[in-house]
Amino acid sequence: MEQPTPNHVLIQQFVEHYPEEVALQLGDASIDEAVGVLQRVDDAIAANVLQRMEQDRGARILASLDDAYLGRLLNQLDPAITARLVTHLDESERARILALAGANRGREIQEILSYPPGTAGSLMDTQVSTFALDCPVATALERIRQLGNLRAMALVLRDENDRYAGSVRLPDVVAADPELSLGDLRDGTAVQVLPMTPREEVVELLNTYRLTSLPVVDFEGQVVGVIRHDGLVSAAQQDLASDVQE
Repeated sequence: MEQPTPNHVLIQQFVEHYPEEVALQLGDASIDEAVGVLQRVDDAIAANVLQRMEQDRGARILASLDDAYLGRLLNQLDPAITARLVTHLDESERARILALAGANRGREIQEILSYPPGTAGSLMDTQVSTFALDCPVATALERIRQLGNLRAMALVLRDENDRYAGSVRLPDVVAADPELSLGDLRDGTAVQVLPMTPREEVVELLNTYRLTSLPVVDFEGQVVGVIRHDGLVSAAQQDLASDVQE
């Protein structure tokens, strides 16, 4: 494997630590220049920059990428962010991106697109794992390792009827007796929203209860997605960038 040059390492570190500043600078660069910078850093870092850019700009960058690189980047982008970006593209480019996203992620993006902008449904990540209330801590930790889900800071719990039953913080699970059940550790506050809940209410709930994530449930009480605080911040940054551009 080719060793990275000192210049490459420097660029990687700068983009990783200052994604907002890089996103702002790339907003004034040509599309080719922006793509050149993104391709010189790890895919996850590139995605972090892209989702902080003005939406129309980010969409045009996505559309300019070759299939191989675009497919990798889509695996790193929050599906809710991808959904917001593709609304700025024509039907053919949107179809291309959805196809390269893969069957599961493509369906997830399509589902998010079906909800009006500014609602919980348009902001949620539908790739969420739920855990039974009686699931032992040891079993839950093993499943988390297998899933490789490093983004989840709270585990979503379900009852015997598959309805949302609260959550438990991941640090509490890690520190708990392995023989305890997740239900023994759950937070007493079971906050949730419906897909059509306005974003303003979502933000208020996240701030009031100091949540890192917020489950979205259907009318049966079953979890259909989760809104992550970091994803909501990225969406707000995109809206702000769009307002400035206008």
